[in-house]
Amino acid sequence: MRSYLYTFMILLIYLIPIYGGSGISLVHADITIGRIDSGQQMTIFTGNVHFRQDTLEIFCDSAVYYDKDKYADFDGHVLVLDGLRLLRADKIKYYPSEKTAYCYDNVQIVTAQDSIYAESLIYNFNTKNANAAINFYVYHSKENVKITADKGSYIDNKRLFWVQTNSCLIRTDSTSNDTLWIYSQKLAYFATDSAKAVASDSVTIIQKELTATADSAIYIVDEEIIWLRQEPIAWYDKNKLSGKILKVVMDSMEVQKIFSYEDAKAVELVDSTKNKYNKLDAKNIELQIMNNKPKRIIASGNAVSQYYLINEEGDQGMNNASADTLLLFFTEGEMDSLMVIGGSEGVYYPENYRGEIQIE
Repeated sequence: MRSYLYTFMILLIYLIPIYGGSGISLVHADITIGRIDSGQQMTIFTGNVHFRQDTLEIFCDSAVYYDKDKYADFDGHVLVLDGLRLLRADKIKYYPSEKTAYCYDNVQIVTAQDSIYAESLIYNFNTKNANAAINFYVYHSKENVKITADKGSYIDNKRLFWVQTNSCLIRTDSTSNDTLWIYSQKLAYFATDSAKAVASDSVTIIQKELTATADSAIYIVDEEIIWLRQEPIAWYDKNKLSGKILKVVMDSMEVQKIFSYEDAKAVELVDSTKNKYNKLDAKNIELQIMNNKPKRIIASGNAVSQYYLINEEGDQGMNNASADTLLLFFTEGEMDSLMVIGGSEGVYYPENYRGEIQIE
């Protein structure tokens, strides 16, 4: 009897940190064992383990609390409930005084608005921030946005997901299934009511016929607008646009217009075998798109063009034109006519012309 009483008293001594200064308390465990290992007091819990700390409810298959270092190891199907937020992991090393969890293997943080998945991350239940996540994946359900990256973090008071190294944002329209892809080395996604993504370092954007590159891009999610800066270039079908700033406008994830501002240039491939290109320079250029095909180009402000005349009989020559505004019209994606507005002048070169072609 004295032996059992001694064991019980020792067990109570081991459990004082669980119920006392650590702020974490045991609700249930099938088996509880106390022992000393290398001078460290340990309490081992197995079977349907349930802890509580303030608003946190912690469940796992087994746990070990280390009295000297004031932390707990939770192992096996770890589940932490914090109001409307749910944290899952295979293993968690938890410091109750800081409310900080070091999470490993199959980590998930789920709320009604978004979800985080990672191989490992550090999560603080006071700030709601996640840091140093490896193999980061985010799903923002409100905007149907998915983000992947090698590394990532989350700042709760800004609703900011910050990812880097091989980052990718994916958004698919629920009706048309058209998908937008934004690749970059760094990406900040603000999951606010006015959601937006800021991508930098080797940005590439893909959407059906569109491929665009830049070193910086801002995607305004609700408005479906992308701004590209720092050497932006966009290819759509056989057309290439460049300028100081590019703006892509979409509707239901389908590209409707591409704007090029300041020192705008547009190039259309006519015949790759003969190295023939239609060229257009202006202050601003707008490419209008219909049914995934170029429909019209509007070039304004000192517009200068070099374009080839082609009909059913073949090449008819090349024409240079300059004006305040030039309108180029397309049929089935092929340029078929040009309208010159304001202060127009031009030079026509027939197909068999072999002299020097003047391009202003």
